[in-house]
Amino acid sequence: MILMYFCYKQNGCLQILKYPQYFSQIKSCRFKQVKCEYDGCNIDILLKVKNLHDNICLFKILQCKWCKQRY
Repeated sequence: MILMYFCYKQNGCLQILKYPQYFSQIKSCRFKQVKCEYDGCNIDILLKVKNLHDNICLFKILQCKWCKQRY
């Protein structure tokens, strides 16, 4: 049995996985870097703090709940 540190160890992930689990964990690791989804924002963030960034991103387009205008 081969045990491996996960590939996002440099981002703080300390999980040690058996080899077969390694590839299934890549998509869901909270320490994976992802791009901000808003146009114009070029920040790479850790998946575990994506929700925090989404709340403060200056490039997020908001919509008024009364007039539906986007700004």
